[in-house]
Amino acid sequence: MLPAFADTNDNKTDSPIKHVIVIIGENRSFDHIFATYKPVNAGEKVLNLRSQGIVNDDGSPGPNYGKAVQYNAYDYDVYHLAPPQQPYTTLPPATVGGAKTPYVCEFLGVTSGTSCNDYPNGPHFTALIQQKLENGLEPEYQQYLLTGGTGQTNKTPDLRINYDGQTATTLPPGPYQLTNNVNPSYPMPYDAYAASPVHRFMQMQQQLDCDASNAKRGESFGCTNGLYAWVEETVGAGSNGKAQPSPFTSTSTGEGSTAL
Repeated sequence: MLPAFADTNDNKTDSPIKHVIVIIGENRSFDHIFATYKPVNAGEKVLNLRSQGIVNDDGSPGPNYGKAVQYNAYDYDVYHLAPPQQPYTTLPPATVGGAKTPYVCEFLGVTSGTSCNDYPNGPHFTALIQQKLENGLEPEYQQYLLTGGTGQTNKTPDLRINYDGQTATTLPPGPYQLTNNVNPSYPMPYDAYAASPVHRFMQMQQQLDCDASNAKRGESFGCTNGLYAWVEETVGAGSNGKAQPSPFTSTSTGEGSTAL
């Protein structure tokens, strides 16, 4: 039970808003959305990539970019939570994932292109279809089911990605910005389909790269978060006990550096 005086300040705030809860979609982190957020009001703080100097205000690599460098590891014998490792020089390729043509467009019979919001049957008809497929969406968001296709082949380097002057195959060995696109033929809009990082327990546990001997009070509990790209590149979602396909390359899993 809360003490009687717990709410004594409830009516003395400048705004009736007490808490803001931000819901971030599956496979997206706080930094994925707020990496460069800068507090507006004096006294407010945020722990993100910008505040740690890992990236600058514009998203480019910051003075402490090395704190987030990813590592190439080795576990040839058994599964290791913190296997032997060395830093990447460049990340594994950031690959294409998701629908080449939006799924709802394909349902409507449109099998090419990155959108079908000008479908011949008109927006009224497509809206009815969308409501039957995704009736949980607010009406103003249903339009985005018709756009955002990649226009590319899955498991190939993503032509939409360009970060700090580097393409999807030459990215620096740390976090990179998805929307910093310079190729007008392959834009990365708000509703773009993108590759999805692995979400399986053993892989995610290994990506954290945790070793109690590396723990520092008030910091990382011994986890460096340095194996995201390596696990994505070498294991991905896994093969359920079967051998990986041959030949096996840095793009075989279709995930590469997606998690970054």
